[in-house]
Amino acid sequence: MSMTAEKTTHGGEDRTSYKQILKSTAIIGGSSVIVIILGAIRNKLLAVMVDKAGTGLFGIYDNIVSMGYAVASLGIGMSGVRQISEAVGSGDQIKVAGTIAAVRKAALYLGIMGTVLFYLFHRQICYFSFGNYDNARPVAILSLAMIFSLICIGQKALLNGLRRIVDLAKMNVYGSVAGTVVSIPIIYFYGMSGVALLVVAMALINMVTAWWLARGIEMPVVQLSRKDMNLEIQSLLKLGVVLISATLMSTGAMLLVRVLVTRQLGIDAAGLFHASSTLSLLYVGFVLQAMGTDFYPRLTGIARDHPACNRMVNEQMEISVLIAIPGIVATMILSPIVIELFYSKTFLPMMDLLRWQLLGVVLRIASWPLGYILLAKGAAKTFFISEAITNIAYILLIGLGIKYYGLAGTGMAFFAMYLFYIVLIYFITARLTGFRWSRKNLKLALVLFPLVVMAFLVSTFCGSIVNVVAGSVLILLSFIFVYRETRHLFDLRALAARYLKIGRVK
Repeated sequence: MSMTAEKTTHGGEDRTSYKQILKSTAIIGGSSVIVIILGAIRNKLLAVMVDKAGTGLFGIYDNIVSMGYAVASLGIGMSGVRQISEAVGSGDQIKVAGTIAAVRKAALYLGIMGTVLFYLFHRQICYFSFGNYDNARPVAILSLAMIFSLICIGQKALLNGLRRIVDLAKMNVYGSVAGTVVSIPIIYFYGMSGVALLVVAMALINMVTAWWLARGIEMPVVQLSRKDMNLEIQSLLKLGVVLISATLMSTGAMLLVRVLVTRQLGIDAAGLFHASSTLSLLYVGFVLQAMGTDFYPRLTGIARDHPACNRMVNEQMEISVLIAIPGIVATMILSPIVIELFYSKTFLPMMDLLRWQLLGVVLRIASWPLGYILLAKGAAKTFFISEAITNIAYILLIGLGIKYYGLAGTGMAFFAMYLFYIVLIYFITARLTGFRWSRKNLKLALVLFPLVVMAFLVSTFCGSIVNVVAGSVLILLSFIFVYRETRHLFDLRALAARYLKIGRVK
């Protein structure tokens, strides 16, 4: 990035860009607070009523469904968002309506096909996941989640492509509220045998919520011919198939990791791994969601303008890191308290795993905006190759981690994988768009990453008294630094007001 661009980073137009990033993050963040609380209730329910085994089983079932609908969707979630965003940018409402119709129809057809195929192969899926057929019946029940999830993907792509950020936030909140209410009687009455039913029920709730929020969007009524409809769907699938191959690899890699943990360390270890993975993303989850809901469609609109594209990525990275670091440091220092709060004392053996995963999450936050450059530019093959290399590296690192360090080794592998990925994606985007990290982001890296490493060392190797004192200092320093950086960019009073009014944003 040129010196001129650097000097204008905090100027008028770019300040507006920062505010847009903050606005979308605030809206998603406001909804995520509720989702986090309700998710904690569900996790606590699983931890108390069905212990580590039930939590591990839920994680495996959830990954099976995620991989299943990832395959069945053929990538129309991401490609649908991209095409709807492009259609919106053209200003042609007829084109927008036609694209939306194609996305919805494709989602329905693929959902039906996915449900049938999942049911036909449920025994094979069960054997791959567990090494036996003991859970074949619950896995068969999971097939119902396919059609619910696919219809939800179609509706969510519509909301996302139109940048209906508030509706997407409402979908998260309403779905989480309903999911928590439903989960209580299911787990209470059915225990372990109700875990699969819970996964299906949550998929159904998400579908109904997405449909209800999307139903009021007014679009011209278009009657596409079969030929035009097929052309629209083919265009969706052309990009989507490559994207879904990459997504499938990532989802499959996570499922394989859980299978490896289950087979080599036991179902209890799988429960600890699932709990730690969930907890490590608890605070920063809304930052990652904001990237997909607002940043990705906005980046798609300027993807051909490389300087503007690179500037937006640097801005997104800067805000994301500043928001994420204090929470990561606090979670790391307070990990025993956090684990007992969200789960129970029996989950305390995952502390080392959680700390390593939190180190990896820092790199994940910093690297994800770069990955969106590939998606926004439609560089699906390059995206696929980068994901393939990264996932292969992750599986190899997991194998080594488990062999030499047990459960904690999976966290080390997660950190090493993202260390590898951030280097890889940086060189790819540098060649593709001439991307360079801004001076501001380099400064943040030099200050904040050592701060996180210090929090890791203190929480891992120091006694309780030193941990409390030194940890408190580190948490305070992280908040002070973030405040000093953000006060020059934003009106913090307006930001606080936005959070308070988030439920009333139209």
